[in-house]
Amino acid sequence: MKNIPLLFFLLCPLAAHSFQTETFMSVSAGKDYRIEAVSGKLFVELSSAEYKASSEKLEKNGYQVSRRLSEDMDWYTVSFSTGLKVLNSLSALKNLGFKVSPDKIYRLKIVPDDPLLGGQYHLSKISAYTAWEYEVGTSSLVTVAVVDSGIDSTHADLSAKMQASGHRAIDYDGSAVSVDALPTIVTCSHGTGVAGAAAADTDNAAGIAGVSWGAKLLSLNVFYGAGCTADCGDSGGPGCVTSDEALILAINYAKTLHNTAAYGKIVLNMSLGGGYTCDTPIQDAVNSAYAAGILMIAAAGNDYGGDVNSPARCSNVIPVSATDENDNIASFSSVGSAMLNGVSAPGADIYTTQPDGLYQMRDGTSFSSPITSGLAALLWSYKPTYTNVQIAEVLKRSADDLGQAGPDFSFGYGRINAFRAMLMVNDTLQNFSGESKVVAFPNPFYVSRDTYINFSVPQTLVASDMKVRIYGFDGDLVAELKNFSWNGKNSSGAYAASGPYIVFVKSGKGKGKGKFVLIR
Repeated sequence: MKNIPLLFFLLCPLAAHSFQTETFMSVSAGKDYRIEAVSGKLFVELSSAEYKASSEKLEKNGYQVSRRLSEDMDWYTVSFSTGLKVLNSLSALKNLGFKVSPDKIYRLKIVPDDPLLGGQYHLSKISAYTAWEYEVGTSSLVTVAVVDSGIDSTHADLSAKMQASGHRAIDYDGSAVSVDALPTIVTCSHGTGVAGAAAADTDNAAGIAGVSWGAKLLSLNVFYGAGCTADCGDSGGPGCVTSDEALILAINYAKTLHNTAAYGKIVLNMSLGGGYTCDTPIQDAVNSAYAAGILMIAAAGNDYGGDVNSPARCSNVIPVSATDENDNIASFSSVGSAMLNGVSAPGADIYTTQPDGLYQMRDGTSFSSPITSGLAALLWSYKPTYTNVQIAEVLKRSADDLGQAGPDFSFGYGRINAFRAMLMVNDTLQNFSGESKVVAFPNPFYVSRDTYINFSVPQTLVASDMKVRIYGFDGDLVAELKNFSWNGKNSSGAYAASGPYIVFVKSGKGKGKGKFVLIR
C-alpha cells in the first residue's frame, strides 16, 4: 500500500458549476465503481434509420433529444427533468432497448511531487486520497492551532503553512510571551512532528503530505523551554512539562482568533496529556472555547492500555487513540470509557516532519490526534457553514467501526475514514440517490474480500439519536449498528447468510433506507 501510484483531483467546487452533478455506484466486470455525472442529461445512440421513431419514443417517456455529438457519430445528448436521477434514467432507457451512457464528470488531476509520500501508509489507511478528489483544504480558511512544544517554522514542509503572525510561547508557569513574528520559538521536536502530520505542505517537491493541504498552522508553545532536551526528554528543573495554567491560556487565546478573517475556523490540537481527571478550571476553559465554536482534539495517551489522559478525557474534547498498519489498537495506546466520545487514527510508524528540515518515523497517540485534526480541517474547509458540533459528529459517524458494534473503549467510534466523512459533508453526494436514500458500497458486499460495507446517509438524517439497522428481506432484524459500516455479522456474531438486505436509518429528523446484496 505504500508504493502505489497516486493521482489526485484538483479541487473544483461543485457550487461554481452552472450545472449539478450526481454520484452513483456502477458495477463493471465484477468491480464496483463510483461514477460522477451531469444531472438531467445522458447520451443515447440513435441510428439514422430509426431516428424518428426512437426520438418519438424518448419524448413519450419524458426525454428530449438535444443535439447530435458529431456528424460521424450516432450519439445524441438527451435531456430530462433534473427531478429524475441519472442512474434511474440509464436503467429505464436500457429497459426500453436504447444504448445509453452517462455524461461523466472529469476533474483536472495532479500528482503531488512530495518524494516521501510512499512512506505515509496512514494516508491510504484513512482513504485520504479519495477524499482529496473533492477537497484539499483550500476552499475556505481553517487554522490548526498546535498546542505543543513549538513548530519549526523554517522547515521546508511547514514554512508556507505558518500563519504570518499570532504565534505564542507560554511558559509553563503561565507568563505569556508574544511571538508575532516568525521564526517561532521551538522548545523541542515534538510539535514540529505533530504539525506535519496534520498539515505539511503538499505538492511542493519536498518531504511529505499533510492530511489538509490548505490548512494554516499556528504554534502555541506551552512547554518549559529549559526543561526539555531537543527530542523532548527531561533536562533539569521540573522536566519537559507544561501545566493547566499554560494550557488554559493557550485555549483562551485561540478562542479570540476563531472565526476571524485572518485565522478562519480553529481546530485546536493537543498532543499532550497527564493525569486521569479533567478538573474544573481546564474543563471550564474547554467549555468556553467549545461554546465559541472551536473544535478541540487531543491524544488519548501512551499508557500501554492505561486510562485516557486529560485533556483528552475532558467533555467537549475528542479523544483519539492509536491504531497500527493492520487496524489493531497500538500496544502503547491509552484506552478507556472516555473513548466512547472519541475516534482512533493511525499512530504507529507515522512518517512526519522534524526540526532542521528533517523527517522521522514517530509513534504515539500524539500523531493520531493531528491526523484527525487534519481531517477535521479538510472537512471544515469544504463546509465552513458547519459548526464544531457537526464536524465532530461527522468524524465519529463516518469512522470505520473496527471493534464491537458502536463506540467502544479502544477504537471509540472507529478509525477515521476521510472519504466517508467527505461523503457526509458533500451535499451532491449526500443526495445522489434521492431524498432520504441510504447508499451502500461496495454493493454487492463480498464479506471475504471487502471486510466492511459502508453506508452513505443524507446529512439531513444525521442526529445523536440515529439508529442504523440491517434487515433481511423477510423483515427480520439482523443487526443494529451505531455507525455507518457493517462487518456482515448478525447480532449473534455469526456471518449473515448470502442474499439481499435492507439498511434502515431512523432519527428524530426522519427516515431513510437502502438495499444491498451480501455474498459470503
